[in-house]
Amino acid sequence: MSSSRLEAGSDRVHHHVVHASREARYEVRLLDVSVDEAWAAVAAAVGDRPHLVVTTPTVDRLFGAAGRRVLGEAWLVLEGGEAQKDLAQVECICSRAAALGLGRQGVLVGVGGGVCTDLVTVAASWIRRGMPHIRLPTTLVGQVDASVGVKGAVNFRDTKSYLGVYHPPESVLLVPSLLHTLPARRIREGLSEIVKIAITCDPDLFAQVEAHGSALVASAFARPAGPGRDIVWTAAVRMMERLALNLYEDRSRQRLVDFGHTFSPDLEIASGHALSHGEAVAIDMAYTVCLSAAAGWLDAATRDRVLDLLEALGLPLGSPHLTPELCAASMATAVAHRGGRPNLVLPCGLGRSRFLASEDELPAAVHDAARTLLEARDGTPGT
Repeated sequence: MSSSRLEAGSDRVHHHVVHASREARYEVRLLDVSVDEAWAAVAAAVGDRPHLVVTTPTVDRLFGAAGRRVLGEAWLVLEGGEAQKDLAQVECICSRAAALGLGRQGVLVGVGGGVCTDLVTVAASWIRRGMPHIRLPTTLVGQVDASVGVKGAVNFRDTKSYLGVYHPPESVLLVPSLLHTLPARRIREGLSEIVKIAITCDPDLFAQVEAHGSALVASAFARPAGPGRDIVWTAAVRMMERLALNLYEDRSRQRLVDFGHTFSPDLEIASGHALSHGEAVAIDMAYTVCLSAAAGWLDAATRDRVLDLLEALGLPLGSPHLTPELCAASMATAVAHRGGRPNLVLPCGLGRSRFLASEDELPAAVHDAARTLLEARDGTPGT
């Protein structure tokens, strides 16, 4: 919609306003199928369109032969890992797509973890100012968090996800059987993101993870199969429900899904990426629930329930990188990124949270008390 008018008192100044809205419609499906059947589902989503499959060395080694039998040889294998999530990798995707003559009638297919699908999303948004892309996440983090939204980003100048886009996928296929080859550490990372959404949005999901999380780590989400599948789908749906309220982050700077994501970006970088994203999120959540309890907004029993679950899953609760200086820098970044307020998500109970409006609400003594509590926990895994 647009409107035009001639401004009063002048025959030389015209005023025209364009009003446009951004809509997004994409499909996320959970497929309880084998890996071979998953490739068939990808092929059906691609159809007869020209395409490029982008994946990582590990995924290519495990599943590439089966994928090529179905989708052909238009593949690009990129080094994975947070340290490689940069513009150079996006340019590699764009160069290969250009060599294949891909444009808006083609499709990119991202097969991998959150780093891979982030890179594909950014590249798809660039090529011809936007081409379709399909996501087949192969990690637990990807299936419950990184791949079910509309964002993609790359790191820039030592800042995590500094450059990014909003570019919805055409479809996302969640296949739990792809998780069965993951090492325990990768399963734990995904469970960290599930715990995030459970604390803020779904106490029943939290109880499910308490009941089955350790077994799912031990079995790479193969057993118990029913609860594992339900946990993946519930976590993904809760994430999408929260994202849909503010998909482009233009309605509010207060987002429950930011829980665990205030201090964690700086923790990842400070550790030289020795801490994975999910591990950094776990430390962030542990510290934040201790902050909320120290400030009097969360009861000690719930605080300990959260810490006990993270510890039972084998996730770290603390890190030597979680210094007062890092926390202060992270809060300053949050203020700049979230509309002038820290908007730190502070749980007040399972399924209930408040947003920090001002750093003054958490004086230094509260931070000191939270840090002391974490340091006093026995058995805290190191970095």
